[in-house]
Amino acid sequence: MKAATTMLLLTTSARALRPAARRLCYRHFHYQSGGKSSAGTAAAAVGCFAASAAYALGDEAEDGAWAGVLDTKTTGAAALKQRVPEGDGRGIVVAILDTGVDPAAAGLQTTTTGAPKVLDVLDATGTGDVDVNATATPDGDGWLTNPATGRKLRVDATAWTVDGAPCAPPKDGIYRVGGKRTASLFPAPLLRRLKAEAQRLDDENYEPLRAALAAQASEGDEAAARLEAFDAARKALKPTDSSVAPLLDVITWRDGISDAWRCVAVDGSVQNDLVAHPPRVLGDFGEATKAGETSSRYTCFGADDMQLTLSASSPDAFSEENTCSLVVAGGDHGTHVAGIVGAFNGKERDDGVAPGCQLVSIKIGDSRVGTMETGSSLRRALVAARRLKVDVVNLSYGEAARLCNTGRFAELSERLVRGHADHGTIFISSAGNNGPALTTVGAPGASVDALISVGAYVNGNMCDNLYGMRAPAANAGGPESATHGGVMYSFSSRGPATDGGCGVNIAAPGGAVASVPKYSLQPQRLMHGTSMAAPNAAGAVACLLSAAKASGKNPAPDAVKRVLEATAKPLPGVAQCNQGQGLVDVDAALTSLNEIGSEDADVRFEVRVPSRAAGAGAPGARGIYLRERWETAAPREVAVTVTPKFQGDDDVAAERKGLFRRDVRLEATAPWLSVGKGVVVTRGGKAFTVRIDPCAAGPEGAGPFCGEVLGYDDAAPGAPPLFRVPVAVVRPKAVQGDSVALTLPSQFKAGDISRNFVTPPDGAASATVEVTCDGDGLGRRMIHVQTVQLLPQEAMEAGWSKRRAYANDGESVIYDAGRVTPGRTMEVCVAQDWGSLEGAKLDATVKFQPGCASIDTVSLRGTRSVTTIPLEAPAWARGPVVASPKLKLTRWRRALRPTKSSVEALTGARDAWPDTGKPCYALKLQYEFTAPKSGATAGGTRFLFAGDENVYDAAFDGAFAEVIEKDTGKIIGARDCRVSGEIGPLKPGAKYVVNFLVQHEDPAKLESIRDGECWLDSELSKAIDVPVYGTAQAAYARDNSSSFKDVRLAPGDSKVAFAAPPDESKLPSEAAPGDILTGTAGLCRSAANSEGPSRRPAAGLLYTVPPRSNKTAKKASSKKDTPAKKAAPTPEAAARARDLLGAAGAALDDKAAIALADKAAANYVAQLEKGSMEDAASAALGQAVVTYDANRTTAVVRTALSRAASAAAPGWDGKNGTAPIANATAAVPVEAAAAELVKVLDVDAIKAARATRDIDDTSFGNDTAALDASRAARKKANEDHAALLAAMRWTAEAALAKGDAAAFEGAMRSLDEWVDTAKSTAADARLRAHRFGLRGQPGLAVRDLGVWLEADAKKKSGAATAAEVAALRDLRRDLMAGL
Repeated sequence: MKAATTMLLLTTSARALRPAARRLCYRHFHYQSGGKSSAGTAAAAVGCFAASAAYALGDEAEDGAWAGVLDTKTTGAAALKQRVPEGDGRGIVVAILDTGVDPAAAGLQTTTTGAPKVLDVLDATGTGDVDVNATATPDGDGWLTNPATGRKLRVDATAWTVDGAPCAPPKDGIYRVGGKRTASLFPAPLLRRLKAEAQRLDDENYEPLRAALAAQASEGDEAAARLEAFDAARKALKPTDSSVAPLLDVITWRDGISDAWRCVAVDGSVQNDLVAHPPRVLGDFGEATKAGETSSRYTCFGADDMQLTLSASSPDAFSEENTCSLVVAGGDHGTHVAGIVGAFNGKERDDGVAPGCQLVSIKIGDSRVGTMETGSSLRRALVAARRLKVDVVNLSYGEAARLCNTGRFAELSERLVRGHADHGTIFISSAGNNGPALTTVGAPGASVDALISVGAYVNGNMCDNLYGMRAPAANAGGPESATHGGVMYSFSSRGPATDGGCGVNIAAPGGAVASVPKYSLQPQRLMHGTSMAAPNAAGAVACLLSAAKASGKNPAPDAVKRVLEATAKPLPGVAQCNQGQGLVDVDAALTSLNEIGSEDADVRFEVRVPSRAAGAGAPGARGIYLRERWETAAPREVAVTVTPKFQGDDDVAAERKGLFRRDVRLEATAPWLSVGKGVVVTRGGKAFTVRIDPCAAGPEGAGPFCGEVLGYDDAAPGAPPLFRVPVAVVRPKAVQGDSVALTLPSQFKAGDISRNFVTPPDGAASATVEVTCDGDGLGRRMIHVQTVQLLPQEAMEAGWSKRRAYANDGESVIYDAGRVTPGRTMEVCVAQDWGSLEGAKLDATVKFQPGCASIDTVSLRGTRSVTTIPLEAPAWARGPVVASPKLKLTRWRRALRPTKSSVEALTGARDAWPDTGKPCYALKLQYEFTAPKSGATAGGTRFLFAGDENVYDAAFDGAFAEVIEKDTGKIIGARDCRVSGEIGPLKPGAKYVVNFLVQHEDPAKLESIRDGECWLDSELSKAIDVPVYGTAQAAYARDNSSSFKDVRLAPGDSKVAFAAPPDESKLPSEAAPGDILTGTAGLCRSAANSEGPSRRPAAGLLYTVPPRSNKTAKKASSKKDTPAKKAAPTPEAAARARDLLGAAGAALDDKAAIALADKAAANYVAQLEKGSMEDAASAALGQAVVTYDANRTTAVVRTALSRAASAAAPGWDGKNGTAPIANATAAVPVEAAAAELVKVLDVDAIKAARATRDIDDTSFGNDTAALDASRAARKKANEDHAALLAAMRWTAEAALAKGDAAAFEGAMRSLDEWVDTAKSTAADARLRAHRFGLRGQPGLAVRDLGVWLEADAKKKSGAATAAEVAALRDLRRDLMAGL
């Protein structure tokens, strides 16, 4: 997930905007962008508009020098570059793992030395993959057909050029071709803009026509129908992703002279003569850059409103012969990050931090899942980073994780950073935007030890130049100070990590105006977030590395991390958990590098603490984090183990490891920490004890109290610490009663944070926080309220709430904190937003709402079992609690087993880790299912798989699934390992295929889940109420008169309720035994006069569908009279029937008849082998004869005549009359066949039988013979009725084909008399449309077709095939066009 919040930046009308900016720069109107966790000001936006506009035009601000759009002074980068001119990042390669970088964006063309800025662009997601397995050879005129698109294209490589030089055709004359649907490739903002523009143009073109139709609408039904049809057409023809994003023809070949791979990607529907109109020829971006080519690296295609930059990667990049990749930026985020790292525009104030560095773009944001990163794209990105041996990686993505330093991403990151002696990569990541509470840092920045996590900082100079506002605070220095007014952005995530790791290592400026892709139609844009802080730090590190290399140093990644932390500048008055070691200062870090001896340059010291001390169950914790009451009630001692590790540890000589020794001096940075003077650390590591006295750290309810144990090399007193053991303590306060007043400072300023730590009482279900603002009358303020509880091995979202709202002077705001867990420490964080400048006095109170049950899940089982639900009001409740069990099943979960599975090696370069030569393996699973019938489910469906986890601590490299409609091959949706997203809605009754892919280096691990199930989790269209009773006896008896009635529980009172499974008739008809229904169990609510939410957070509800009861068998066993057996036919009659059936089946080619005859014959032979011919004839063929006789005059005759008519009229399928007849000649035999069919039908008998079709079977009582006879008669009548309708439809079709309007109208009137409107077929709808057309009423035809299609979609009409529906939609569209 991207960790950025954005502000739109316009870059025009600078002079006009300056006065407005000055007028508004001291007003503070808050807004939030994109639902992210940060805030800005309207004045800031206007200030940005003016400043950037002036900057884009090359103007200086009128009232003095303007500092620029990117803060490099704070990080020491500006001072370092001034001191060491080579320290501008030159010679350093930074990989940007993000949404992709646009190499055509402003400032991303060259470095300060003139070298190409972007070395390569790669798509690790697979979204841009193109299958070029098909081959095509041009004819004598140069035309070839692309089988992937069906288009004819004229090609001639000699007519195309690269940098002005003509290309050579392939040696064998054969091109490899493919197609790419760009709707899944284009960035979402671009698609939205293109659709909006297309809609605007359509509206302009069609508005005059609609106005004319509207003026006529009052003239009659047809005129009104025309307007209605017109509006329906406009709605149906709204621009879609596929209508504005072209299908590209992709043509590839090997240059016959240079052997360079070449590619052409064009929209062949617009221009197919590529000789007369030569396209831009692309090469592999990386190879083209190495070869010094320019024109083949990328192309900007599309009109002025598109300007999308397209690059390509050859099959060589993948080691996959017939796959290439088209690469585009999936959003603005990656290009903006790249611009911060190293844009070079020739003006220092507009340059990135390291303008001399080079970049590699690796796209990890998959557009199929909303540009979220996937496990597969992350692994491929790390593989590419190692293969290219980049110096720095920036990852401004992240999300929650359950465990730290766990999973495949952590393993591969460790390998990239520390696993190779020849080259280590410095890996920098954003801390996250989930602050301001503690332990809101995300993965991987805070959870993976090999990474450097960066928090977001804002100072007065940034506010002046980016936001057009004054400094948010005055913590240090004056206007000329780098830290002038510096605070951490309120949204910046805070440490420590759940395992006690620091969470945030360093801080860097978190806002910048930087490059954005060309498709955004602006050169730069302001964004802020930790996504912007990380690349600022990455650029600073690139400057540090280039300066170090200039002096002959090549420091290992952990040496760089060590000096960055040692030289960072702490913000005064800001806790270490908020800022890490402080603001990065690479100028000071360069000096500190010289203090590290060559013997320690590639050595790090791994710190590990028993997980119990971490307080969150994490294995091998990286620090000490005491948070719960049992941990902080008394002093405690914690064992810490420190072990030396070498860069490329496996490749280091055993002799060097064996001789390693360091005498380490220990220092504690806080008075409540105690540690020995020193230890001797050798190869095997060394343990020592740290004593923590939480009571001496501070009072109950307060925190965090942060300290460290530092280990120094005793032989190098000036060197930075060898290791750090972070220690964080909070002192929770037990809540007595239902509320507690928070301890807050007397005055809040911009960016101020107050933290209180409490333990919710037993029985608490939820909490609210009420904040009252007593300001100075200057306006409203943005106030953040966040609560956090850490739950063992749960992602942070499981125990936190985050709210923010404006608080006006004198007003109170109530924040709903949601569910709480009694007994677990809860932080209540109250903060004033960094952009709310005016001071305020705040008062806050936490109020807990009592629950009445401690259970998390109510489980139901069987059909008659009873589940006990204990209900009890806590003794501390202020008033009565209303026990009100409301149990509802809302979702249906079905399990599928794979129909296909395979484990395959992925040997391509993008999948196999370099150096080892070991391939990665992919488990490919395929599942098939049929969507439930209409009315069973609503909305989308979640697809849950074995191996589903969070991305960054997953045990597998990645999980990805695509859901495909089986009949059409259309991709319905995709999802990665996150289970929250839904796909759909699915078409009722349609068949679907789910293709699931999961990867790992160890094939044995994949084999262990090869039979893993896929769960389909769908929302029920109607919730199922679960009955709850007051006594167990009533629950067993299903006595609804004894249902549980709401009862008021006084504090300390208790009751018991009893839940029974729902009635079987209420379950989805397609629910099978073993399926699971889930829902919610709301157990209590507040009394009418209580405060807080009316209903308490619900428990879970779970019901496993049992085997269905055999009601049919029960009904049969209850019958008093058994009907007498019907007389069996004689052996001769049976044999005659057998022959008759066989002959009829063969002659008519009727599958049902053939199957019936085969079954009868098989049974006959089986009985004959037992020696009883007469019994064989009776048992095996009796029912067959009855069935044949009953259907002889209808179904069999109709089938015979239909096939005869089809033969007489080639191209016409007469079955049910579902297709038009080609011409008048073909209509003659059809008309004759219809007449023959009517002759064998008794129309009067059909009418009489149809009149009794709704008879109630129960009216026959126990007379089963009469019931069977009635059913047989009704069945015969239905079949005869169907045959009669077929004949009438044939007659109407024939009249229509012959052009006989009078005969057609007569046939339609007869059909109207017999067709059941609710069951009309696609043929009926089509015939009615032609009827309206012949009457001169096309508007009514469009309306009638629309009604039928809508009804069919809801399954209220006949079950039409997809082809029939498509044909009707085409007819309706043609009629609309005719209007």
